[in-house]
Amino acid sequence: MNRELLLEELLQAAYANSPLPVYDLALEKWGQDSEAFRSTKSLVDELVEEKLLHFNDAQRTQVQITNYGRYWMSHGGYMEFLKGGERKQKEHHEHSHHGSNHSAHELQMREELREARLKFTRYRIVTYWWSFGLSLISFFLSLLSIFLIVTNKK
Repeated sequence: MNRELLLEELLQAAYANSPLPVYDLALEKWGQDSEAFRSTKSLVDELVEEKLLHFNDAQRTQVQITNYGRYWMSHGGYMEFLKGGERKQKEHHEHSHHGSNHSAHELQMREELREARLKFTRYRIVTYWWSFGLSLISFFLSLLSIFLIVTNKK
């Protein structure tokens, strides 16, 4: 069975009855010897990673649908979630399907982003020290004015 269809089925089951005992459902629907049953943990982990479900117990055997998952179920389910482009892109998966032009472009964009961050960090540090210096000058001027006021009252 297609992985996306299995994910859709799990999400629908969690939407229908929550909290959902995942392994009981997998055993009931697919049987213990099926490939779908063996990949249940990775399927549920993927839905949790996408924030469509969250684990309801410490043993990670029961899941509950999140508000984000309810939103996508009301808008057509997991397939619409995929069509909407909301799925997180795995970096290793992305590199294996795109050409080297995309990787070079992505590397250039990351480098430009890094340079911009460094530039703005430098501006923040310079601004901090200027404000600190002006605050010190203001403090000493206020001390000077207090000293002048106290000495003129005599």
